[in-house]
Amino acid sequence: MVAYNFNPRFADDVQNLIKRQTIRANGKRRHARPGDELQLYTGQRRPECRLLLRTTCAASTPIVIYPNAILADQTYSTAQDLNMFANLDGFTDWPDMLSFFEESHELSGANPFNGTIIKW
Repeated sequence: MVAYNFNPRFADDVQNLIKRQTIRANGKRRHARPGDELQLYTGQRRPECRLLLRTTCAASTPIVIYPNAILADQTYSTAQDLNMFANLDGFTDWPDMLSFFEESHELSGANPFNGTIIKW
């Protein structure tokens, strides 16, 4: 079982199966692998913690995010592709997603984001 915590802005979309993927930085712990049970929460380690969904990992692949492209299961580099990908991850559009990653992961041209995309 692998647990992931979600920002409240994504909680309803996760619970309603609108958002069916998450992008996470690589760290000390391994990420879910296909077939692993997932427990998806919001507010973890807080009194308002809420289980959003129990599901199974369908895919887990490396992802690199640049300010102008995403390399994952395929290359996303056109405005249409980037907006589509951002929508799948719960963002309104690519500029919204890019802003989030610039703020939370210090994404820049010299510092791309390397992580894992987990799908359910």
